[in-house]
Amino acid sequence: MTGYETTYTIYCYSVYQMTKEKLTLDKALKRTAEILLTHFRSLPPEEAKAMREEIHALAVRSSLSANRVKSSRPVR
Repeated sequence: MTGYETTYTIYCYSVYQMTKEKLTLDKALKRTAEILLTHFRSLPPEEAKAMREEIHALAVRSSLSANRVKSSRPVR
């Protein structure tokens, strides 16, 4: 095999593996949403709204943390 064929084979495997992981994550996310919606429907409206706002705040906070580029900070 040449270097190009080896790289291509590894690349295809990576894409397949990422696709498989994404599908698994999508299924887990869908089931989690179903569980949460069922739980929210059993709560009083005010309590359900407060819980949704708390979950949203947590998601936004973790998303902001993940988007920061930490490797570009200078080392002191």
